Amino acid sequence: MQVKQYWQLVREKRSTLTGEDLMMVSVEDTTTGARGGVMVSMSADNAAVSLVKGTHVIATDEQIAAHEEQQNRIRQAILEQDAKRRGLDVLAGALNRTQELPKKGK
Repeated sequence: MQVKQYWQLVREKRSTLTGEDLMMVSVEDTTTGARGGVMVSMSADNAAVSLVKGTHVIATDEQIAAHEEQQNRIRQAILEQDAKRRGLDVLAGALNRTQELPKKGK
């Protein structure tokens, strides 16, 4: 593919993307050793390049929800560990596990 054609494809793909940031999922590639299924957030410009290269796909709503749930569990565990480390064991047990933690950027 010629350089001009490549960047034309990137510009065309970028024009179809809405928003400034997108959640993307990596595509497994045994040639390069890239691991598939890794969720990342990237700018729409970078997402367009990744889509043209075929290294990532746009995450589905289900994938995003599962990722956010996993991140919330990790945050909760970190809060509990921190409370224990500080000697606040009593509070660590009292943390509401179902409490919605603030999301990054909101």
